[in-house]
This record gives sequence, C-alpha cells and structure tokens, in this order.
Amino acid sequence: MGGCDRWHRLGSRALPLSLALAVLLLAAAPPPAAAQMISPLAGQNSPGLNTTEVFMSVYLDRLLEVDEKNYRHSEILYFLLTWNDPEAAPTIAANTERWKAGQAGCDRQCSDFAGNVSCCDGIFLPSLTFKNAYALPQDRPSQDRILAVAAPNNSVAWMVYVQVSCYQPLKLQHFPFDSFDLVTELTLQNSWGPNHPGLKLVPSAAGTTLTASGSGDAVSQWSIDYITLQATSTPAPGPMFFATASEQQSNPADPLGLTTTDAPFLRALMPGVVQPPLQQEDMWQMTIKIRITRFYGYHLLNTVLPVVILGLLCFIVFSLERRDLSDRLGIVVTLFLSMAAVQFVIQEGQPASSYILPTQQAALATYLLLGLIAAESIVVYNIDQWPEMQHKRTLRENARRQYHKERAAAKAQRAERRGGGKGCWGCFGGGGSSGGLGLPVRRPAGAGEEGAEAGGADAALPGEGSSKAALAAASNGQPAAASAAGAARRRHPWGVAGLGCCGGPHAPADACASSGEEEEAAGEGTLSQRRLQRQSSVRFSAAYYSYLAWKVDRIAFVLLLLAYCLAIILIFVLQHGPVQLEGY
Repeated sequence: MGGCDRWHRLGSRALPLSLALAVLLLAAAPPPAAAQMISPLAGQNSPGLNTTEVFMSVYLDRLLEVDEKNYRHSEILYFLLTWNDPEAAPTIAANTERWKAGQAGCDRQCSDFAGNVSCCDGIFLPSLTFKNAYALPQDRPSQDRILAVAAPNNSVAWMVYVQVSCYQPLKLQHFPFDSFDLVTELTLQNSWGPNHPGLKLVPSAAGTTLTASGSGDAVSQWSIDYITLQATSTPAPGPMFFATASEQQSNPADPLGLTTTDAPFLRALMPGVVQPPLQQEDMWQMTIKIRITRFYGYHLLNTVLPVVILGLLCFIVFSLERRDLSDRLGIVVTLFLSMAAVQFVIQEGQPASSYILPTQQAALATYLLLGLIAAESIVVYNIDQWPEMQHKRTLRENARRQYHKERAAAKAQRAERRGGGKGCWGCFGGGGSSGGLGLPVRRPAGAGEEGAEAGGADAALPGEGSSKAALAAASNGQPAAASAAGAARRRHPWGVAGLGCCGGPHAPADACASSGEEEEAAGEGTLSQRRLQRQSSVRFSAAYYSYLAWKVDRIAFVLLLLAYCLAIILIFVLQHGPVQLEGY
C-alpha cells in the first residue's frame, strides 16, 4: 500500500508538468496554412448551342465593413444566375434517378444544405471569378441551390450567397462630406469552345437589401444609397498592353512570353487544348457598384467644428487695445498651441491619404489666419506708436551727438594743455608780428602805433558787412553779437588785435572759445524754436496715427473675418458629394 501511495503522489505531480509541456508544444507549432478558396461561382461543363445569354441579379444582403485605411470593403451578396437550357431538366432527372438507384455517383449535388435530394452532374453552369477579391471567408455558408424548370420554360436558376472582401482604390478628397462606389468585379470565363457563338453576360435585378431585417444603420459611419450592375465586353489585351505595362520585358526564349507572343490571348480562351493560331476573344465583365454616403454629423462635431470655433476665437484679438501688443501676441500663441492639440486629437479619426483632406485644409486656413493676425497686430502697434518711436529715435540721436561733442571738447582741452595754452595760431596780440611765429597782424599800410590803435578801434566796431549780418541775424532771431563776431572773423581771417583773438593784448584769453559759444547759443535758440514746433506737430500726429491704426485694425478685422468664413465655406462646398473613381 505504501508503494502504491508513493507512485500515486509522483503521478499527480507529473501530470501538471505534462500538461504544461503539451501547451508549450501547441503554442510553438506553426499555424495551419490557409488555402486560397476557389470562386463560389465556379461553374462546370460547356453550354449548348441554345444557351447564349446568362442573366445576373445581385442583392446586397449586408455591408459588413468599409476599411478606409486598407482600402477594402466586405459584404455578403446574393447572386441569382439564370439562363435558357432545354437539356438541363431532363439531365438532372436522369442523373438523380441513377444516383438514387445506386447505379452512379454524384459529384455535384443541386444543394449544399440539403443532401441526397437531386444530382446536377452533367448540366452547364457558368464560370465566374472575382477579379478584385481580397478574401473569400469560409465562415459564411454559401446556401448553394440549383433549380431547373422543365418545358416549356426550359430555364435554369443558380442561387448562391457569397461573402467577399474586395480591394479597390479610394479617393477621400471630399472627407467628411463624401460618397463613392464600392466596386466588386466579376469576369465570365470562357467555357464554350470554338464551335459555340459565345455567351453574353446581361445585368438584371439589383437591390440594397434582401433578407436582412430590422431598423438601424447597416454599417458604422455609412449609409447605403443604391446598387447598380454594369456589364461590359472588352477584347482580351494583347502583347502591346503588357509591353507597355511591363518594367521588364519577357525573355526571348519564353515560348509564351506576354510581351513577345500572343500569349495574352489565352486569358479569354477555353481551358484545355488550344489550336494555334491564338485568336483574340472578347471578355465579359460584370461590375457591381454600391453607392455609399458618409454620416458627416459625427465628423462635423468632432473634426470640423473644433477647428472652425478656434478660428473664430482668433478674432478676440481685435477687441484688445492696439498698444497691448504682448496681450495680442499672447492670445495668438495660446490659440496656436490649442490648434496643435486639437489637430493631434482629430487626426485619429481622419483617413491617411496622399493629398490634403478638406479638414486639413481648414486647419491650414486657421493656422494662416493666426499668422496674419499676429502680423497685423505688429503693424497696427507700430502705426499707433510711430510718433513716440520717432521721439525716442530723436532722443537717441541727440544723445549720440552730445556724446561726440563732449568727446571732441575733451580732446581739444587735452591738445591745448599739451600746446602750452596756445590753442589758436591765427591771431596774436602786440607788435607787428605774431608772438614767436613772425606772422604779421593785419593793419592798414603805413600806419604807426596810432594807426594800430585806430585800426583796433575800427576793428572793434562793426563795419558795413557786419551791420548787414547783424540785421540778418536779428531777422532770424539770432543774437547780434554772434553775427558781428562771425562777420569780424570773416573780415580778419588772420586775427584782429583789437578783438584780442587767441592771446591778443586787448581781449580775454578765451576770445575764440567765447565766440564759438555765442554761435552755439544762437544755434540752440533756433533749435529750441524748431523743437517747439516739432512737439506741437508730434502732439497732432500722435492723434492722427492713433486714428490710422484704429482704421487699419477695423479694416483688417472685417477682411480677415470675411476671408476666413468664405474659405471655410468654399473648402467644404466645393469638395463634397460623389467622387468618381477612374476605371470604374
């Protein structure tokens, strides 16, 4: 008993280990290969001479999905194919009788949901393939059924449900106010041979619903408008078509090269043995178009409206004072960051494409509006502050001139100290020569000391020219002394002893400096009058520029508001409705 208990305990411990090992092996095993399905509308046999047309009716049972990221759509379609075949009913009856009697087998029963009912071996069924099928899921039952109506009708009906996922190019240029066609293409394969006149594919009835019942949306974000069938017959493309479409041509040794031989004609011929030369045959194709329209209300509230509201909030800037540039630009920057955040949120609900969507165009228009408002705020601020800016610039210029003047005066003082206090050499007092340099003082010819004194007295009095200068200076508001000194200097360029310029005996030692100060004082008097006039004009122009800035601000507000609203309206009005897909 002890040994049995010990083995029982060991077995109970080993059991979880074995289960874990089995789970690991199953997880590591490769997935089962998913084989490609044949077409649910694959037919059989060749038609008789009495069968020349195949009529197709298609109903949309349910639209399952519209994949805008992968450009695919999935739906369940109900197909009804009918044609005339007087041999079908007798053939089915005979095959069913032999099959049930055990005299023969049956490879094609007339139904895939009710077995052992009838045998459809030997009758003709048209062969159609899905041209743009991405997948044919195996989860949906096909509910295949074949019925043959006896004489005098002599017709056959083939009914089948098909769940298919198709691919196609999409244009979302009118997002979110768009509508387009979901396309499913079928090609009728040649199975009639060279002695038959050929089959013709003819569209018949079509509808957007058949067995699905209940109210509500068929699929998220989309409404189904209608369905249409279009049958076309085109010749099989020849070698030139493939030569143009091929980036690399066929090998010259290829016996059936697509670009070097008539091998493309094989696509439209009956499978099996083909007798050369290859003949070009027509290919029949049925195009199923399902027109869908997007429910724009969801995207209008979650994508368009936030962008437009942010754009309209930009005009709050115009309610602020024009001189408050920092506040205006602060609001612009805040709205810019808000717009960037909104765009990051709404991009999740927008399809990606190679072109700019209308919603993205509206976002770009809002960004442009923010930039224009920022530029306009800077412009009107400069207009409003122009007089003050000019005044500050004048103060800066005056400060610069004063700095250079003081620097020049300091430089002159340093030069005078280095020259022993004689800063001027053109004027000297005493004697008949300038002290130390031997330059004569300008005096009347032949005059002695009295003449010199007379000359000095005459020089001290303003002459004719100086009186004219004094009158002119008085009329201009300048001091007469300054004008007289200037006239004297013009009359005595080498210096006048009576004026005592630069160390003369009859004048102060700083005569030249005092005369320069007098001229500067006269100039400052004129400058002060001009400043008064300028200040009055500045006070007048400040009000004018303030009015001008207000006017520009109002005009910019109206123009930007109208332009933005018009741009948003045109973006969505001109880009809405059905989008035509080329080639369909």
